[in-house]
Amino acid sequence: MVSLGLGLPASGLIAAASPYPAGSSLYLDFTTGTYAASTAAAAAPVTRTLAQLVTGAVTPTASGMLIGSSDDVTVPLSPAILSGGTWFSNSVGTFVAHASIAYVNTSFPRIMEMSDGSDANRLIFRYNEAVSIGGAMTVGSSDTELTFTYATTVKIACSYAAGAFIVAVNGSVAQSAVLTLPTLTGLQLGNRNTTKNRQLDGNFKSLVYYPVAKTGAQLTTLTA
Repeated sequence: MVSLGLGLPASGLIAAASPYPAGSSLYLDFTTGTYAASTAAAAAPVTRTLAQLVTGAVTPTASGMLIGSSDDVTVPLSPAILSGGTWFSNSVGTFVAHASIAYVNTSFPRIMEMSDGSDANRLIFRYNEAVSIGGAMTVGSSDTELTFTYATTVKIACSYAAGAFIVAVNGSVAQSAVLTLPTLTGLQLGNRNTTKNRQLDGNFKSLVYYPVAKTGAQLTTLTA
């Protein structure tokens, strides 16, 4: 039997996600080898093998998925396992990501980045040199970034809805900004979504997406 590199068989379903976060439509846990997705309207997740949900070179470790300079890890927004549906909404949603990195350099390494295929419209979780970690939204090439004190292990969350962008990190009080939302069509883990020159060089532990906009207080709780 062919292995996918995470101790998962190349065919058949993996074990049901446990615990699958209530109300979420995407759940990737790279420390347990658990992956699940559902449409925003679905009551239960569909669990599949890694190759059916995430494409690209990955090196799994006990600390998560180690993403280096040569890795390209893409999560499709409308995978075939959802029968043409999508787990993602451009108009409203919440991302929660957990990652670690040993150090930060001037390349602004990414935890995740969404875009429309360009750098003009993006949603980014990134490290900003040696002192801060932030969530950023780029709309029409104009950046809005909310930054927090840097830490080597980070749990970061953002919510977005019409006119609103909210970010919290490691249980902090959330920050918010008023902006117009861009249209996003692709999701990259641990790197830039266009030119692949912003690699994480660290471990991506998990990603959860909720098809609703959480409040700032809820983001604080989710990242604590």
